[in-house]
Amino acid sequence: ARFVMSIESNMQAMGKRYDTRQEYEVGVDDNGRIQYLNANYWSNAGCNFNEFHAPLVALHINSCYDYSTWAYKG
Repeated sequence: ARFVMSIESNMQAMGKRYDTRQEYEVGVDDNGRIQYLNANYWSNAGCNFNEFHAPLVALHINSCYDYSTWAYKG
């Protein structure tokens, strides 16, 4: 299952959006299928130690894809 919030709902719930940065390299075949993904992720929640984003992003980045060839660091 996937939960998608509008930006307005997210802002009401969280009060802000956290600074993030992602660097990635992706390779696709002639049909547009992802063959590999190398990604690095950073986030800055300031002094809030209750919100660890990297593990959450790692859990959800795969969505509905076959991610067996992906490398992710966060």
